[in-house]
Amino acid sequence: MTSQELTYLAGANAGAKLLIIHADDLALSHSVNEAIFAGLKEGRISSASVMVPCPWMPEVAVFAKSHPNMDLGIHLTLTSEFSGYRWGPVAPVDCVASLVDANGYFWQDTSQFLVNAKPQEVEIELRAQITRALQMGFRPTHLDSHMFALFQSPELFMIFMKVAHDYDLPYLAARTGAPSHMLNLLEHAYSYDIIADRIIMADDNVSTGKLREWYMHAAKALEPGLTQLIVHPGINNTELASITQGRRSFGSAWREQDFKTVLCSEFAELLNKEKVFQVNWSMLSKAVAQAI
Repeated sequence: MTSQELTYLAGANAGAKLLIIHADDLALSHSVNEAIFAGLKEGRISSASVMVPCPWMPEVAVFAKSHPNMDLGIHLTLTSEFSGYRWGPVAPVDCVASLVDANGYFWQDTSQFLVNAKPQEVEIELRAQITRALQMGFRPTHLDSHMFALFQSPELFMIFMKVAHDYDLPYLAARTGAPSHMLNLLEHAYSYDIIADRIIMADDNVSTGKLREWYMHAAKALEPGLTQLIVHPGINNTELASITQGRRSFGSAWREQDFKTVLCSEFAELLNKEKVFQVNWSMLSKAVAQAI
């Protein structure tokens, strides 16, 4: 579905800047959950997605049941990036052996995952994660990919699209700034698929002290169409510090600054000044469903 169609369906003016402020990594830890729940409740975060294999998934399932109108998807997880805090597959390990290291945990980075993972086992694990969420009473609003693992090759992205279509769920993709194979495959997307124009995110190049500046610049630079801004909120405490130790970006202090910046009144006022129309996956899905 084109930006112009999505803008119309969302009830925004032609040429509007549609923005999903999306929080990754729900269920990573209690402190991450705490921050994201707060952002969702205050309406500063539009949407979030959960890492089903992670230990704090049950807390998210409880929150989802008590907040049925929240926009919560699945952050399909195939890597386990921290050194002292690891997780593995939802599917039986003998069914997805190519996805795990010698200790039974997911590979730590996308390069290891890409070299070792068998596509058919990737699909088994994706379906297992969605099934686990559904069994826990959690109905996802959309699918995306932790560390963009499913964006790494045409075959993986095709599996991602296939699984999303099979479960009748929208999936994260972008028309600009994306790998060429994604752009090629999006030519075969369904006419009603919700495809963002762009995905933006503060990354390893943005230090903790520069996060506020980065967000303010990003808000001013937003272009018309649908943008997903990915954020990584957290609370800087002993739990999160121990999980993320040794990391400058995406570490405990970094995530708390990310959280504080997204929730600060200055950022909200700037979005309002720039006439940004905040949306989420549920809103867009309902609008598309009514139009077809």
